[in-house]
Amino acid sequence: MLGTGVPATAVVAALLAADTGPIDQRQVGVVGADGDGATFTGGDCHDWAGGAELP
Repeated sequence: MLGTGVPATAVVAALLAADTGPIDQRQVGVVGADGDGATFTGGDCHDWAGGAELP
């Protein structure tokens, strides 16, 4: 998807939409070819599971 120009946010959304499992137990991060990024962390992940945006 990234190779066709789809932005990272849309890739994460598509991955989650296609996932038939428990979304609340998922964590995914994507970095696009132009440096844009997107993450998702489900509510049932470990106590600390997330992402941090750099300035």
